[in-house]
Amino acid sequence: MISIVDVRPEHRAQLPAITHVNGSARLQTVSAHDNPDFHALLQAVGKTTGREMVLNTSFNVKGQPIVNTPEEAVETFLGTGIEYLFVENYLVAR
Repeated sequence: MISIVDVRPEHRAQLPAITHVNGSARLQTVSAHDNPDFHALLQAVGKTTGREMVLNTSFNVKGQPIVNTPEEAVETFLGTGIEYLFVENYLVAR
């Protein structure tokens, strides 16, 4: 489920990557029933960071088209300073 919500003013400075200029954010919820693996990942992130959230953004380098295939993902990964890449159920690391 995707919805638009207002980020509470007291949290906006701590969440600049998700807060739009008008103070809103796009929220996508994940249920344990519908997606248990991703839900477990969010819980693990929450234990480490204190926030059960990840940022979902397009995967591309400035001036390049958005990555569409696993091959393009690996090629982009190799051409950048990215440390880790998940492709489906595989973790690629430098």
